[in-house]
Amino acid sequence: MPSRGHLRLHFVGIGPPRANVPESGFGGEAQFLKSVGETGKTAWIVLDRLSLEQARQQALAAVDGRGPARGILSPNIRTLRQTADAVLGQAPRIARPLTGLQKRQLILRLLTNAERAGRLPHFGRAHRLTRVAEQVDRAFTEIAHHAPRDEQGRLKWASPTVEPADRELAFLLHVYQQALEEHSLVDAEGRLAMATNLLRGNQPGPLAGFETVLASGFRVLTRLERGLLAAIGQHAKRLVVTLPWPRGRALPDVTQPPADDAASPWHAVHRMAFELAEEFGQVQTTVEDQPDAPPDANAQAN
Repeated sequence: MPSRGHLRLHFVGIGPPRANVPESGFGGEAQFLKSVGETGKTAWIVLDRLSLEQARQQALAAVDGRGPARGILSPNIRTLRQTADAVLGQAPRIARPLTGLQKRQLILRLLTNAERAGRLPHFGRAHRLTRVAEQVDRAFTEIAHHAPRDEQGRLKWASPTVEPADRELAFLLHVYQQALEEHSLVDAEGRLAMATNLLRGNQPGPLAGFETVLASGFRVLTRLERGLLAAIGQHAKRLVVTLPWPRGRALPDVTQPPADDAASPWHAVHRMAFELAEEFGQVQTTVEDQPDAPPDANAQAN
């Protein structure tokens, strides 16, 4: 396993202490990119495809006398899922990817077989199985993001209660994973897990040569996403995660879980910072004030 990189949590002060968490989670990246020096050795990880354009605009803002920040533009900006795909793309094919539609069809087939065998008294009659397949699909995704996996990559999840719905879901997850193994298939969450294992096994793939990995736009991270991000950070000198935080509010103690009300808009930010710090063991925190956006001239005219 490669040596673990240095984690830096960069809090960007925005708005008043009672401000809400911004939708995008972006702020301060352009200033950071100017400060890191050789930006061609920086990779930028964002949440989703919608964040890519925002990230590119931020990168264009990181200019100096020589022009735009060299090397930070596409293809060095990727989503977390695109990064995982790039890692797998440079590895020997182990299993065929299962698309979202194929996953739903597989679940529906497993439901049909289980219902005919009398294994689904709770989930109901066959004419409702299409709706049940949607519910089971969402449940599988949720479990895959939060449950641990064994050394073979199988999800370790058992029914948390004796309720029929939980027992039947555990049974369906078991036969679903069996079907994936029998047909050498891997679903979207399984691909994230495979990429994480490859990175932990010292296969940097597209991350080779980067000194800094910048991650931004994340407000929450699931167990699966956090593990992948930590594995990515192992292949750089430093992993920098930018997080929004209200100006005038004391920075969170990232060595401790949040003690405030879970309903607080900043609870999730503190929770993510704590979990990342716990994953890495050692962490540096920095803070930067982000200036407020200039007032809208049109709004003032009205």
